[in-house]
Amino acid sequence: MNVTIDDRGALRRIAIIGKLETRTSCESLIIALRHSPQHIRRIEVSFFDAMSLPCAVVEALASKLLGDSSKLSVQTYHPYLAHYLVRMGIPVSMIASRPIANRSPQTHIALIGATAEAIEKTAALIEALPPSNATLFIIQQPPTARHSNNAAQTTPEFRLDSLLKTHNDHYQILIPSQLSQIQPQTIYIAPSNYHIKIANGLLYLTRDRKIADARPSIDALFKSAALEFGAHLIGIILGAHAKTDGSEGVRALLRHGGIALIDADAGLPFETENTHPPHADALFFNGLSLPEISSFLGSALSCGSPKPQATLPTISIPATPTETTNNHDNTLSPILIRNFLTALYARYGYDFLGYQEKTLARRIQHVMNALSIPDFFEFQRRALTNPDVFQRFFLEMSIDVTRFFRHPQQLRLLREEILPYLDSFPHPRIWSAGCATGEEVFSLAIILEELGMLDKIRIFATDISPHALDQAYAGLFPTANLEQDRTHYLESGGKRIFDHYVANNNFFLKISERLRERVLFHQHSLVQDGVFNQFEFIICRNVLIYFHTEQQDKIMRHFANALHPEGFLVLGPQERLISNVGKSLFREYLPSSRVYRRKS
Repeated sequence: MNVTIDDRGALRRIAIIGKLETRTSCESLIIALRHSPQHIRRIEVSFFDAMSLPCAVVEALASKLLGDSSKLSVQTYHPYLAHYLVRMGIPVSMIASRPIANRSPQTHIALIGATAEAIEKTAALIEALPPSNATLFIIQQPPTARHSNNAAQTTPEFRLDSLLKTHNDHYQILIPSQLSQIQPQTIYIAPSNYHIKIANGLLYLTRDRKIADARPSIDALFKSAALEFGAHLIGIILGAHAKTDGSEGVRALLRHGGIALIDADAGLPFETENTHPPHADALFFNGLSLPEISSFLGSALSCGSPKPQATLPTISIPATPTETTNNHDNTLSPILIRNFLTALYARYGYDFLGYQEKTLARRIQHVMNALSIPDFFEFQRRALTNPDVFQRFFLEMSIDVTRFFRHPQQLRLLREEILPYLDSFPHPRIWSAGCATGEEVFSLAIILEELGMLDKIRIFATDISPHALDQAYAGLFPTANLEQDRTHYLESGGKRIFDHYVANNNFFLKISERLRERVLFHQHSLVQDGVFNQFEFIICRNVLIYFHTEQQDKIMRHFANALHPEGFLVLGPQERLISNVGKSLFREYLPSSRVYRRKS
């Protein structure tokens, strides 16, 4: 992190490069804000990389604005920080990054080059395809000598033909004959010992000399197809025996504006300059995992080719009044979403596969609208190649609407009957799972303070989003909901007034230090990370509703393993145990209370 100060005339410019993660860097910024020469009349602060700010920095900005708001301007290059500062009442200018040119695919022809050893990869790629009217061609090269024990018994194309017919229901599988006419919704497998070429809508089979010691040759197919289809083409290399076979074909494809996807294990000798295709519309991706290739291929064919007569179910995404609707088809198929999420897991390690499909489709659409991305292919391209776009999607998936003392009647039950029971344990522990920006966990802390139990209890608060946790740890909250917070506090059985626990500087609310120091915040995924301690009380409200039943079952097992035999689990009023797993592990404390105890 670097804080630079540039004083020119009456203007002081402060630029913050990187994240404010050290105490020294924060102090440098605060000093630059609070102490400036007398001739400085205006301060301009620019945050280039930060997505969140420590409490002390936000307070320093507010303090400067309280003195004279005209003396300070704040700029940020990240929308998440801009959103946070606006919530805190801090005026901020969002500097938009240079827009990235969209590449809407026109793809309806796909070429796949692979070795016989990659037959399972080829089958998995075809199995993951969504329905479309696309045409696919597969070059399956014969096995090398060390893998050819049964080569005489079954030729590669017939092995692949048999395998693909068990892995797809949407495309006919053909081994072409000479001068076959290209048909839509068809997968062609090149016959052994023949090059396959395309011209004038027809397939030509030749016994010409081997190319790069291979027949059939990947180069032969790719070069002829590039001349025939140009930008309508997507080419995939899963592997080649001769390390150069496919290189020239991919270059030809890129010169004509196509899309090239290279498997990480393919080993083609592409140099750095080849990642910058000579055609404006060409796209080149090297070193991809199979899930990433599946996502690229499926979305390119789905967006770029006409829809087939019979398709898989699609998820309609209704536009909300606050969303800007693009002109593209407003539907996503479950298979496209599943391919994309699998690719995200392979690339970044985050698993969103358990989320409900309607939730996923709605939030994908929201990010696409926010970034003015015209179609799903372009969105997944950016998410898989640009960490900033993935971060935007990650934040969208981890957003949870929360308030202080939300669902006050349930909190009243906790105050009057459940939490006092924890006083019987020597060292009770509470886990707030999916705590978001912290309003709920601090509401619990306030109740425990009024019950005289706060000093005895340790509270753990977790969330998958590190940025939400940063906000929660800072303990700053908007004033916009103050009247509702006061009302809900009293409805939950509050003994004082809500304002007793927060400081209000007219910009934002600051939770009391005593409450903050009793909460430990940790990043944690309910699905992936499992159990990290034993607890007498677990609260997880308005989180499970976003997950499929299978993932809910997994989370409920985690909760059962983490919960003391005499402890309590609290879900949101809109949530209930909908599966046999949850019902077998827990029983409801009172009807419709959404408070549960473990079964013995």
